[in-house]
Amino acid sequence: MGDEVLTLSQAAARLGVSTKALRLYETRGLLRPARSPAGWRRYGRADLDRARQIVDLRALGFPLREVGALLDAAPAALDEALARRGAAIRNELSQAAARLAAIERRRRALAVAPPPAVASPRATFALPWPWGGEPFTFERHAGVTLLVGPLFSGKTRLAVRLAETLPNATFVGLERAGFADRAGDDGAALTPRAAAARDFLCARGGADTPALRALVAAMEADAWETVVIDLVEAGLDARTQTALGDWLRAPRGAGPALIVMTRSSAVLDLARLSHARAVVLCPANHAPPTFVESTPGAPGFEAVASCLAPPEVRARVAGVVAVRRPAA
Repeated sequence: MGDEVLTLSQAAARLGVSTKALRLYETRGLLRPARSPAGWRRYGRADLDRARQIVDLRALGFPLREVGALLDAAPAALDEALARRGAAIRNELSQAAARLAAIERRRRALAVAPPPAVASPRATFALPWPWGGEPFTFERHAGVTLLVGPLFSGKTRLAVRLAETLPNATFVGLERAGFADRAGDDGAALTPRAAAARDFLCARGGADTPALRALVAAMEADAWETVVIDLVEAGLDARTQTALGDWLRAPRGAGPALIVMTRSSAVLDLARLSHARAVVLCPANHAPPTFVESTPGAPGFEAVASCLAPPEVRARVAGVVAVRRPAA
């Protein structure tokens, strides 16, 4: 190369990096290229050699805060730093290999014993008030269907009609009538599946309360094919609602299909919503309910998001009822 002098863009092209990277190295004090009388950077052979060392060290995974010291380090110190970096890479490879092996084990388990399929009941009926009797077809295509809508959108009436229309279905209201007795004192009467659901929720921070025990008794009841639950988060604190969202996202095997109403963003976490979960939106304008795809930007997705609130907000406005003043 001799006494060749390169501009900023020429030096970046020679080194295979961006001009922004070279400017960053200069800002950090790692490079000090000469300047022309007009102020343009000029990279000589020594500048390029030093810049190449920086690029090579960055390629090995060293952060910029360490590169400056390594550039001027004695061979023994550089060798020690390289040894540490090699050990870190070997550890990363070992962890990645363990994760890959776990993935392959899960895939083999699925191939041997796929999760049991859940039936897909279908119902067509005339929508109740506040709709105008429009025909509506409901086809559950997942173990859990989430029913969402703003206040006074008719979602409770839709939930009741679904429970009346779907084969062997029941509606579980806010009082969870009868299901507290099925749980027994301290959950002693819970079925094995309901007890497992409670243990799942409590292991993730949920509170073992009568409200939680009545809820799991309803969700894992054997008497019905479909259980429709009014405001599934009722009576549950924030951590329990978050744990409940995890439970509802888990694959379902045995047990009834669930249709759950919610307005809690902890239960229906749109950032973690699986495509295997169905969401039905009751619009504020009383247009017929629609199934909403769990993809940001899909029709109705933003409307679903606007119906949800964190548990602390839901607790603050619980029981608030809008009242219209009588006309004078």
